[in-house]
Amino acid sequence: MRALYDRIGRSYVATRGEDPRIAAAIWSELGDARTVLNVGAGAGAYEPRDRDVTAVEPSAVMRAQRPPEAAPCIDARAEALPFSSWRTGAGRRRASTPRVRANISIFALTPAAEVEAMVAALREDLASGEWARRNGALPELDEYDFGYRVLVAE
Repeated sequence: MRALYDRIGRSYVATRGEDPRIAAAIWSELGDARTVLNVGAGAGAYEPRDRDVTAVEPSAVMRAQRPPEAAPCIDARAEALPFSSWRTGAGRRRASTPRVRANISIFALTPAAEVEAMVAALREDLASGEWARRNGALPELDEYDFGYRVLVAE
């Protein structure tokens, strides 16, 4: 992943701001924890400023985009963390432009021709109403699980 984010993360902070719903879910899961290890910390968008945070980010490009007031960040990988016990907690419409898609892993890993074909199919489904017929309830949801997880060491 280090090489991937070194390649696709160059304008990450310009295209991937903090989503208040995700931030609220993270804060809720942290509870009264005073120390936080943020693995895959990226540019630090979801780090609580009121806690003792240590950030872990393998991509030099992502670490370079962290603001000066962000938590200290070490160059490490999740696979090499020295913790033996973990439990998991809970952790639209953003991929509308090539600039935004360039900073999203799945789009960066998919050949450009395939991405353009998917975008064209989506545009067609949106124009015809097919997307709304199949997925009309999605925009009405208050939340959706995209796989973000908060890991708590005990």
